[in-house]
Amino acid sequence: MRMDNILNTDGISEMLRIENQIKDLIKSYLGIPIGGILQSCSIFPGQPISTNVRASEKNYDYENTRYSFKENKFIHFTSLKVLFSIIREKSLRLYNLNNSSDKHEYTYSVNKFRAFYERKGWDEKRIIDYLNGIKDDSFILSCASTNDVESKEHWKRYADNGNGVAIEFEIMNNPLVWEGWYCSKVRYGELDDWDKFTDQVIQLGENSKYLYDFYFDQILCLHKDPSFSEEKEIRILGQSCYSPILAYSSMKYHDVSKDGNTYIHYFKLPLYLTNGLKHGFEKEFERMGNVYHKQKYIDEYMNLIPLLKISKVRFCQDFPYDDNYFRIESNLRNDFFKAFGYDLTIERI
Repeated sequence: MRMDNILNTDGISEMLRIENQIKDLIKSYLGIPIGGILQSCSIFPGQPISTNVRASEKNYDYENTRYSFKENKFIHFTSLKVLFSIIREKSLRLYNLNNSSDKHEYTYSVNKFRAFYERKGWDEKRIIDYLNGIKDDSFILSCASTNDVESKEHWKRYADNGNGVAIEFEIMNNPLVWEGWYCSKVRYGELDDWDKFTDQVIQLGENSKYLYDFYFDQILCLHKDPSFSEEKEIRILGQSCYSPILAYSSMKYHDVSKDGNTYIHYFKLPLYLTNGLKHGFEKEFERMGNVYHKQKYIDEYMNLIPLLKISKVRFCQDFPYDDNYFRIESNLRNDFFKAFGYDLTIERI
């Protein structure tokens, strides 16, 4: 038997061709960093060639792309009830995408890759189950620019019709060190280049011999339907498959969806503390009895996730300025200092 048949040299040459062309297409149309490419083919000629491409999980690779938020402060509109809950837990609850009010969250953008799933012979149920799995492992915090703090629509929609607050967060560690965590403006639509990319990849080989998997989920989670563009969302996103912290199932918790019909997951993102106070995160490692409870490992892992500090809380100017307000403000200041170890700045706009 000839050696080139055993090695399937034609298949190897074809894999190299596919790899180089896909790299060129990603660079030309998407401009996102590649974390790795894995290919396989049979030793027998004429069998399918499988190509798996993964976007980088390292946040520093996105520094010069459109998926990097350059500012270190943003705001989160919410209710007073949620603010007191944040103070009590010393953390933020980041719910997964299955809890989103947008039922087409993620599926809207990933539909660009539906042709690749169908080429592998996946039926509709398998595709939906796969997409729901990605949504289940993707955790977000929805924020807005500090420039939107006076937006009446934001106060009405996201801050209990003006009876809530706008929490200003400041990033206290280096986002370029984060792994599996990203901070970006949400892109509403802006998928024309993804359409072109998909069309070009399909043309590399228009039959079932060429199979593709593109793991660009962290990027596609940053695109939404243009009908939601009034949100002007800035999103912090964490994904279990890329984050060492989120990989621990015990770091995730359960709740009931807004409609009360399904269980959903959330991750408690620990907030910045002073005076040696402990995060629930550190206590969790101690409870687990894991080697990583040692301080040096805690510090190392804390650098891989967003470390946010509550720098300011703002009330809407329409919030009644009466005795009840002063009681709320006093309770906020006292509870906040006990939890975080520093004074809370409170303003009215």
